[in-house]
Amino acid sequence: MALSCVLFFMGTRLYVCVRPEGSPFTYFAQGSRSKVAAWVNMVALTAWLPAYDLLVVPALWRVMGREEGISQLQRIGIGLELSVVTMAVAVAVEHRQRWAGARSSWAWMVPQ
Repeated sequence: MALSCVLFFMGTRLYVCVRPEGSPFTYFAQGSRSKVAAWVNMVALTAWLPAYDLLVVPALWRVMGREEGISQLQRIGIGLELSVVTMAVAVAVEHRQRWAGARSSWAWMVPQ
């Protein structure tokens, strides 16, 4: 896992960087945003994988009676269901923001 994290962050420097037009702050802000997003994604994956192996798989093993927990087809089905739920939450948040207009709080963006 550590090796994959190191290789990921080494590889991010290899991407083509297109400098945005505008002030130097614009370049700094856009670059910082993408770097933070990459770090957040990697930290979330680094935290989730051991939790999945230590907590979720043994629980599913006891419920399903299979050593690996759930089958690949069941994993695909769960992934599809989660993407449908994610889209439904995004629709609800966008509808709420359009209804509230400028009075909407930033906290409504957290579920997305």
